[in-house]
Amino acid sequence: MFAPKESVMVDEELPEDVTGMGGVGWYAIQVKARCEKQVAQALQNKGYEIFLPLQKSRRRWSDRYQEISVPLFPSYVFGRFEADNRLPILTTPFVFSIVGAGRQIVPVDPEQIEAVRRLMASGLPIYHSPFLKVGQRVLIEHGLLRGQEGILTRVKNTWRVVVSVDLIRQSAAVEVDREHIRVING
Repeated sequence: MFAPKESVMVDEELPEDVTGMGGVGWYAIQVKARCEKQVAQALQNKGYEIFLPLQKSRRRWSDRYQEISVPLFPSYVFGRFEADNRLPILTTPFVFSIVGAGRQIVPVDPEQIEAVRRLMASGLPIYHSPFLKVGQRVLIEHGLLRGQEGILTRVKNTWRVVVSVDLIRQSAAVEVDREHIRVING
């Protein structure tokens, strides 16, 4: 059961030049499970800009409950770097690979990084969500996330807007009031 509060490890502002076309861009770094925080810290110590969205999770031990921070996207850390200068990242302990197609690494769409940042900064409950590519695209028209687009889903009696990071096939969802959203045509 999630006790949804968020925490984010990174710089607060998204840099403007995040094209990733042969230059500096945001990339998804696949890491060993439960080593995301260690990798993020190691890469920050090397001078890289890192984004590791964290969520609070309530875990039950034999004698108590404890709230811990866990990655919103397990086994992934996002880093901003030059595509041609990836060796220092790949040689970092617990890093498996940089996500891409074949031998070519592929940058994450900067709008998707910004969308996840906006979800995290909203203070609203955030939940990991199964990756969704189908469904109605919606626009949140009111509230803290006004202007944010996503895919509308329904879980029991609650409406959620899902934001996806296509490259790593991971998604995050936030609960919204149905009155605050409208369907985007096309």
